[in-house]
Amino acid sequence: MIISGMFILWQLEEYEYGKIERELESTTNSFMAVTLEDDSAETILQTFKDYLEENNAFFADDGTEIYILDSKGECLYSSITQMTVDDKVFSKSAVISAVNGTKKFENIKENVNGEVNELMAYAFPVVIDGEVKAIIYTRVSTDSVSDTMKTARSIIIVSILIAMIFSVVTAYIFATSLTDPIKDLTVTASKVAKGEVGKRVNVQGNDEIGQLAATFNFMSVELNKTLSDISNEKNKLEAVFEHMQDGIIAFNTKGELTHSNNVINQILELRKEIEKVDEIKELLKIDFDFNEFANSHENKIKNFETTYLKKLLNIVVVNYLNDKNITEGIIIMIQDVTEQRKLDNMRKEFVANVSHELRTPLTTVKGYVETLMEGGVEDKDTSEKFLRVINNETDRMALLVSDLLELSRYDNHQIKLDNAKIDIYELVSDAVLAQKITADNKKQELICNLPETPDYIIGDYRRIGQVITNILSNAIKYSEEHATITVYSEKKDKTLEI
Repeated sequence: MIISGMFILWQLEEYEYGKIERELESTTNSFMAVTLEDDSAETILQTFKDYLEENNAFFADDGTEIYILDSKGECLYSSITQMTVDDKVFSKSAVISAVNGTKKFENIKENVNGEVNELMAYAFPVVIDGEVKAIIYTRVSTDSVSDTMKTARSIIIVSILIAMIFSVVTAYIFATSLTDPIKDLTVTASKVAKGEVGKRVNVQGNDEIGQLAATFNFMSVELNKTLSDISNEKNKLEAVFEHMQDGIIAFNTKGELTHSNNVINQILELRKEIEKVDEIKELLKIDFDFNEFANSHENKIKNFETTYLKKLLNIVVVNYLNDKNITEGIIIMIQDVTEQRKLDNMRKEFVANVSHELRTPLTTVKGYVETLMEGGVEDKDTSEKFLRVINNETDRMALLVSDLLELSRYDNHQIKLDNAKIDIYELVSDAVLAQKITADNKKQELICNLPETPDYIIGDYRRIGQVITNILSNAIKYSEEHATITVYSEKKDKTLEI
């Protein structure tokens, strides 16, 4: 409004002064419209004098002062009775310009009886054949312009003050309505940032701030849920972490300890906590490039087996990545396999011994059976009955020996597979059908949800069937009565899961 007011005042002043200039030009032009008898300076000056005397009353009412000057700028005639500018006219710049043949407007100030009057003057040269014959010098007071401008300034200043007061009040109301919800939102956000999740703000209106508040409330609720889920998962992982049988120790990418469970201390019988990854490398005598793991952008894994304090330890070193495939640290898992290895060795020894011990008596029994079946016993009924029992039991023992030997070959990695192209769905369906009677006896529902279209794989038909049968048998054996057992398949990228 200040800029607009300044522009209005400037335009108003320009308009008022322009109006006066036009009036002065109109007065001058009225003299130029008078008919002259000849072009002499005397005739022109006399004619202008006569015209001035005839219209002096009109010019006096209009408030315009008119002076008839000669070519040198000396005042000869005037519309006012008391001439106060006899020796002053020539000194005005407008008159000087007119003497030189150029018309000019001029704002002047005169001190009359101690009062300063503001005037606008206009000097117009009467030029004939390139020679200044006379000068018409007109003046009029600009007090009306000053009064008008003063009034306009007062109006604009008052308007600006009123507008400023109105703007301040409006701005305060608007700012309060705008900032109060934002302050509330800021305070609540600070509380949420400090851990007071679930805080809500009052939603005021449906404008952008109201929508922001509603979005914040939704975010706060969802954040609370997410943090709760994360906390629950963290508690679960910590519980699993602390109660698992394997020792776990984790390091960041700087090789500094970040976490370890109690099992690691029990296995390694540590007197003080390990702080650096180099300490555990030196302690367990394992060699791996830590920097290679720490700078890797893919999962890496390395296995070790070492003896420590008469314990046989199985060690696995892996790195873990963030969502940008940048390694965050490494985890070392330590498993005490001393007892497990002892049990494995005992089992292998047992299988070998049983196989060896059973083969000789089986051969002897089988020989007797064959002898009896060839007629060594005269009582035919007795011998046949005796022979059938012995033969059945012998076959069962032979089957046991065969299974034991097969287990031994598995453990020693000597098993030979008879691989061929087989329909995996047909194989599984046959195994399910064979176990159907057992499941019915326990009143269980055995469901087979497999595709009807064949799907072929390369594998050992008998071995895969044995695995499927064992799993089904265990499922039936260890499920309650009336339980439902479902067999189904799931195809993935390069695998088929049953």
